[in-house]
Amino acid sequence: MEKAEEVVDDIILYDSSMHLHEKNVRKLLRRCRDTGITLNPKKFHYGQTEVKFACFRVTSQDIQADPEKIKAIAQFQRLKNISDFRSFLVLVEQLAGSRRIHTSGQRITSELQKDEQDVFKLIECGSRFVMEPTGSAPYTESKEFQEGLLELKSTPLRHSSLSASQIVFRGPMPSRLPFHNLSLAEDWQVHLNEHDRRIAKQHDYTRNHYDKTANQLKPITTGSKVWIQDSTSKIWDRTATVQGKKQDRENLLLLPSSRTLFRNQRFIRILKSHEDIIKIPHYSLQINLPLQIDSGLERGFEDRRSELGSFHYVAQTGLFNTFLFALANCNYNGYKVLQTEDIHSQAKTIELIKFIESADEGIYDFWVSPRVGSYAKVMVAPGHVSEFEKFLKEQSIASTLLIEDVEITNQRASTVQNVLRKLKTSSRSIDFENYYSSDDIFAYLHELEADNDFVEVETYGKSYEGRDLKVIKILKAGPNAPNIFIEAGIHAREWIAPAMGTYIIHSLLEDPENAQYLDQFNFHIMPSVNPDGYEFSREHERLWRKTRSRNQGSDCRGADPNRNWAFHWHESGVSDDPCTNIFPGLKPFSEPETDAIRQYVEKLQPTPLMSLSLHSAANLWLVPYGYAYNAYPDNYDELVKLAEKAVDALNEVHNAGFEVINAADFYPAAGASDDWYAGVLGSTYVYTVELRQGGYYGFDLPPSQIKDSGEELWEAMKVIFDRLHQVSIQ
Repeated sequence: MEKAEEVVDDIILYDSSMHLHEKNVRKLLRRCRDTGITLNPKKFHYGQTEVKFACFRVTSQDIQADPEKIKAIAQFQRLKNISDFRSFLVLVEQLAGSRRIHTSGQRITSELQKDEQDVFKLIECGSRFVMEPTGSAPYTESKEFQEGLLELKSTPLRHSSLSASQIVFRGPMPSRLPFHNLSLAEDWQVHLNEHDRRIAKQHDYTRNHYDKTANQLKPITTGSKVWIQDSTSKIWDRTATVQGKKQDRENLLLLPSSRTLFRNQRFIRILKSHEDIIKIPHYSLQINLPLQIDSGLERGFEDRRSELGSFHYVAQTGLFNTFLFALANCNYNGYKVLQTEDIHSQAKTIELIKFIESADEGIYDFWVSPRVGSYAKVMVAPGHVSEFEKFLKEQSIASTLLIEDVEITNQRASTVQNVLRKLKTSSRSIDFENYYSSDDIFAYLHELEADNDFVEVETYGKSYEGRDLKVIKILKAGPNAPNIFIEAGIHAREWIAPAMGTYIIHSLLEDPENAQYLDQFNFHIMPSVNPDGYEFSREHERLWRKTRSRNQGSDCRGADPNRNWAFHWHESGVSDDPCTNIFPGLKPFSEPETDAIRQYVEKLQPTPLMSLSLHSAANLWLVPYGYAYNAYPDNYDELVKLAEKAVDALNEVHNAGFEVINAADFYPAAGASDDWYAGVLGSTYVYTVELRQGGYYGFDLPPSQIKDSGEELWEAMKVIFDRLHQVSIQ
């Protein structure tokens, strides 16, 4: 038809990597240009971090049902007419992704129009059916209608454990009785138990009814590779490995990103033998409109750099909306880790550092930095191993392949952690058999605060994303006693560091043999100082290192919080590229996490006698300064002597092989926290401990080694504390 205009409301592009994502975006832009249709560049926006798409809210974190849609359903009034009924079905269909509901709705509304009766109403909480007729109507007995009701009651919402009916009608689900100050009273408890029994009975009825009427599916064995269907778009767009089964129909799935989720068996299918779980592209581009844009728009896209899997593109012009986003979960399929031989030449060490730093972001990453007399560990991106090996050969540095595939190693570690988390038996919020979230760690601090009248937990600031930054203060020694300050977890991927910060707290407060230290010192311990990065590492990108702040003029997020301190800032070991792991920020203390630490410790009186920073993973005890070679504090010899005694005690426990070295000999890096504690704050004793590296495991130190790491670290801390007490009473 002449003068007819085609309009596409939504275009969705799923990509398995940022490289592929950029490639497909360029294809789209070229197609727009080649077909003679021009978009308005002023209305074309990308790099957005949050988008409402259909009935979902999409961010760099995940995809969730739009809270406003859920609220609209929850507050939907009693159905009064056909229009209300249609509106209700549209809302539920969007969230549940149910075509049966839609089909049944059309049939029902058609019959209602014939009868011209307002016959439907919402049921009361706990009733058996979603809707019930007030008059006789044969169409309500139809198979389509019953299956539609069944699916509404049984289908979990996307990224939710609740079904649509559970959100709408608040049942069947666990007890939601409000908290009451008499909740422990016998009569209240009887009422609560009776309510739970009633809800459980209704839940069993619904499940049994589903099992009798739904098509029976053959069970999927553990370890099977499967496709996952998007319940809204109906696209089979993700792959996973079956890890187990929950209840009757839910399967526990392990994604390539190491995240786990439960999915109804109707939304998964076996990956066929001829399909490759890695090579199959996880994207679907739906487009039937030829478009064109100004050439300047494509050039603008070329100029913008993006951070893998952590933001979205949104293009909009008039009636044409384009939503393009990369998968939020970064994986490391094909990445390898090589370990060099011991490098005995400082010149070769410097050349290796320069080679890694000069490469494009994401190709190489130091797991263990090179130093004279020791080895280095380097993670190498797919396709660059031969290039790296060629460089090592030119430098006459031998190497061995340590990890064949980093993603497989991450998945193994994630599986172990999930199993251990389920087997947790401690009455506390945490134990030392697994890695826990910042919230779990902080909950443990509050438990200790409740048990000890000399313990305070203080919120000393907020992270960039608004999380609380908390410090535990152990103040039994009194206001004039020496202060000891400890911070852990400044680098997000170093999970053992927060665990060890927590272990020190545990040893001080829950082991009676260490009671003397509580009378000698006041302790200020921050076990998780970069919670944004730590949680991003746990949930999305395992090897994330930095904070999660936004950088002006760049799409890449975060700064290295251990290059962000105002002592010789930006002088060495840093990069001005915000996309690198060693970007120091736009200025000292640009990160709210580091600035909050600074403000807290500067107020401590007296100035902390010792400041300690916990990192991983290199089996080293570092002595400042680290900003340059041959730069030392005035008491350097004393610091080394005490550190050597502490390391001797540490190595005697499990023979971990720790060494004492100058921080710059490990890797010159300016703007680190330990340098600031020594050079600006004025702490007499300052150390950074690079905790266990776990051999083969890199940063994924197995949970089984947490206790061993804590035991050996505590023996070293006792040597330090004993010496500091001698100094303080002289």
